[in-house]
Amino acid sequence: MDRGLDRTSLEDLSAATGVSARMLIHYFGSKDGLLSAALNEARRQQLSAAHEHLARAAVADVHDLLVTMRSFLASPATERHLRLFTEVAAVSARDPRRFSGFSRASVHDWLPALEAPLRQAGHDAATATALATLALAVERGLLLDSNATGERARVEAAHEALLRLLRL
Repeated sequence: MDRGLDRTSLEDLSAATGVSARMLIHYFGSKDGLLSAALNEARRQQLSAAHEHLARAAVADVHDLLVTMRSFLASPATERHLRLFTEVAAVSARDPRRFSGFSRASVHDWLPALEAPLRQAGHDAATATALATLALAVERGLLLDSNATGERARVEAAHEALLRLLRL
C-alpha cells in the first residue's frame, strides 16, 4: 500500500515477511502470485469491515446507503486500500493476465452487501441491484476524483449535492 505494485520488489517482500525470495517464489510462483494472495486477503478484510459497518447503519433508501458508504470508504484506513485496488484495476486493464478477475470480483463482492439493506427496506431485487450498482459507482468515482486531485472539499461538496438531489 505504501509503494504500489511496480515499485515493490520481491526483495522488499522478502524483507517484510522474513522469508527468502526463493521460498516466496516456491510458495507463490512469482511476485504477482504473492501480490495476488495479499490483495485477495486485503479485499476480504475490507469487505468484512464494510459488512460490519453496513450492519451498524440504518439504511432505508439509497440516500442512507450513500451516506453509510461514504463514511466507510472515505476513512483514511479504507482510502489506502482503495488507492491500491485502483492501481490493481489499472494494471489488470492493461494486462488482463495480471491479477485476473480482481476488478470484477471487487464489484461483485460488494453488490450483495449493498443490496441487502435495500431489500430489507422493501426494494425488490432488481431495484436493489440497480441502486447498489449506482451507489457503488458514485462512491468509487468520487474516491477516484479525490485521490487523483486531492481536492477533498470539492468532492465532498459534490457528494452533499447528490444527497440533496435525492431528497428532492
